[in-house]
Amino acid sequence: MLALYTLKVLIIYMESGGDMLALYTLKVLIIYMESSGDMLALYTLKVPIIYMESGGDMLALYTLKVLIIYMESGGDMLALYTLKVLIIYMESSGDMLALYTLKVLIIYMESGGDMLALYTLKVLIIYMESGGDMLALYTLKVPIIYMESGGVW
Repeated sequence: MLALYTLKVLIIYMESGGDMLALYTLKVLIIYMESSGDMLALYTLKVPIIYMESGGDMLALYTLKVLIIYMESGGDMLALYTLKVLIIYMESSGDMLALYTLKVLIIYMESGGDMLALYTLKVLIIYMESGGDMLALYTLKVPIIYMESGGVW
């Protein structure tokens, strides 16, 4: 079957006048067939197609890395959250808020859903949106103390 897929891609490659996308597609199909149908290769295939069609959008490279992590981890939900944040980060031309959001989501997922991380996330968003208002830092300390004390004022 690999030869049939390879043949189809080579035909597309030649008919397209040497489209580089076909070469990427060929490599992925070869990997996919040799791996007995590894789903990761299908995800990998979609990303180079998006990457090439978008004229080399860096977002696709980040998306590829996260999908690889997601598939290799057996479907770790953290990777999905990471993917969403990276998309926001890249689309916003490198908004620092997304980096902070990413760190908090990682902490939140690794802690098994600690509510403290959700409060921290909200405060960091306010802090970054306000241009670094010191009040938000104080506000952050209070929810941390409140949550760590088990909700006792």
